[in-house]
Amino acid sequence: MLKGTKGSGDLIKGLSATQGVVVELQDPDGNQIDIFRIGEDMSRANSYSRIPDGTGVWYYTDVTGTQNATNGTNTSGLESIIALPWITGLTQDIMFPTATDAVKVSATVRTISGTTLTSVILKWTLDGNAQSDITMANLGNTYSGTIAAQAVGAEIVYTVVATNSENGTAESSEDYTVSSTAIDYSKLVINEIDGNGKFVEIYNNASYDIPLVGITLIKNEETASNKIWWTGLDGAIIEAGKYYTIVQSGLLTPTGASEYTGASGISPKKTLKFELKTSNGTILDTFSRLIEGSSTLDADCLPDYSKTPKYSFSRCPDGIGEFKLAVPSCNAQNPSTSDDPIVTTPLTP
Repeated sequence: MLKGTKGSGDLIKGLSATQGVVVELQDPDGNQIDIFRIGEDMSRANSYSRIPDGTGVWYYTDVTGTQNATNGTNTSGLESIIALPWITGLTQDIMFPTATDAVKVSATVRTISGTTLTSVILKWTLDGNAQSDITMANLGNTYSGTIAAQAVGAEIVYTVVATNSENGTAESSEDYTVSSTAIDYSKLVINEIDGNGKFVEIYNNASYDIPLVGITLIKNEETASNKIWWTGLDGAIIEAGKYYTIVQSGLLTPTGASEYTGASGISPKKTLKFELKTSNGTILDTFSRLIEGSSTLDADCLPDYSKTPKYSFSRCPDGIGEFKLAVPSCNAQNPSTSDDPIVTTPLTP
């Protein structure tokens, strides 16, 4: 049995009787073993128990629970909990489709142990008018369905609806508008990284503006959702031939950045890898700083700062050049040339 910190236990997060709760049991490799999920209910004050132990369905039970003891077998007078499916990772393979693009919608759908998914349906509307439902095909926990190509200007709203064997349902929705011009996201590159100023700058090599919604920066190949260093939100746009700079959250400098929302973890004294990815996981650009001759991340290393001030790692020139040491230039032009390559050596113990 594990307890929360208020119960002299080791859990770093508390549990509430009235708030929504998701508790997932994983093996050492991060694979799901079991999951419990329940929505918010301010009138609820009970605990939750499987009856019988280990194999039964979930019930609201005595408010004190049965710590390190059997839950019993008697369900008389108890209210069963309607298990809800869980939808995560809702994505479309083409963020801004044109009139020739069919759009593949995918999502991860799971339900708690003891229940099974009975249907996963993709419901969608075209310009506000309901269309035929699409039964989503599954590969493991990943479900997908394809919406046919539509005319330029068409407004599509789609919803994944999952139902399980207890008639519990969950929904998740997104939308898109069919564009007249395809967007080439490969025109986006990582342009500058400053371990001291704690920022990452993106550059747009295209001759047109590019929306950044769904674009991500992944640090050190960490793929869990809470390890993504930054994700572009709706409304974020990088102009043609311009910069978009993200500074670590909580900092006020350097000034002039586009956002101050990045996660933590950029160090001037450690190896570092950043990947710039599309919403469907395609890698657009990669920056790596490793100990010379090594491919190992997370080891200590020291850039060869031969001058002051301490330099950032910058493409020279913008967008197309190799990474060199240069004076930091947040949301501004990098030098066209640099004689200072990025050399790293192990730190002395």
